[in-house]
Amino acid sequence: SRLSYADYSVFRDGVSPMWEDPECAKGGRWIVAVDRFMRRDARSEGQEEALDESWLNVVLSLIGGAAYHDEIRGEDLPVCGGVCSVRKYNCKIALWVGTSEEGLLLKAGKQFRKSLKPLIDYMTNLDNNTSSEEENSRRQHNS
Repeated sequence: SRLSYADYSVFRDGVSPMWEDPECAKGGRWIVAVDRFMRRDARSEGQEEALDESWLNVVLSLIGGAAYHDEIRGEDLPVCGGVCSVRKYNCKIALWVGTSEEGLLLKAGKQFRKSLKPLIDYMTNLDNNTSSEEENSRRQHNS
């Protein structure tokens, strides 16, 4: 990762990255945690680059604002900001939301999830079984 051990944050103008801030006090946060020392294999290779790319996506979506706009209501979702905490053994990316209204939380969470695409991978059970079968086949041939 190009990110050094620190907390990085991007918040709306006038909003402090503290839960005591009136804009944040009634809300919560969506969090994704990443183990920096995951077992290295084909699936986890590039995990740290994915962290950097995901954080960049979150920052750009916060700056641009369009990702967190509710088209139906014609207003912005109550997103306060985002935080990336980089530590030696794990990292977290969080989206701070200033509401507890379930519908708005879910909309913000879905947009947050899109920003995290480099970190989130979907694998079908068929893919999982195929990988295991291929791995077992290689082991048998190499023995």
